[in-house]
Amino acid sequence: MTVKTLTCLAILVFAFGAAAAWGAEEAEEAAEEISLSLREVAARGLSWTLVAAVLGMAFAAAGAAVAQAVTANAALQGIARQPEASGKLFVPMLLTVVFIETLGIYTLFVAILLVFANPLKGLLG
Repeated sequence: MTVKTLTCLAILVFAFGAAAAWGAEEAEEAAEEISLSLREVAARGLSWTLVAAVLGMAFAAAGAAVAQAVTANAALQGIARQPEASGKLFVPMLLTVVFIETLGIYTLFVAILLVFANPLKGLLG
C-alpha cells in the first residue's frame, strides 16, 4: 500500500471516530443546557450515534472504492506495459483488494455495533 492510501485510510478512521465522539458530546451538552428528561437525552444521543454510523460507513465505502480503483489501475498499467508479468502482478493485486475490502467490512461491523449495541437504547425503554 502506498503512503497516499494509508493516509486516506487514517483520515477516514479519524473522521469516523470524531463523528462518534461529536454525537456523544452533543447529547451531553444538550442535557446540561436544557433540563431534559433522561429519555430525551438518550434519544438525542442515539440519533447522533446513528448519524456517526452512517457517515463512518459512507466514508469507509468511498475510501475503499477509491483505494481499490487505484490498486486495479496500477496493476493493469503494469500488465499493459509487460504482459508477461501478469502472473506476478495479479495475485498481489487481489490480496491488496481483499485487504482494502476487509477495512470496509470492519467499519461496517463498528457501525452495526454503534446502532445495535448502543447503551443509550436501554434508556429509551
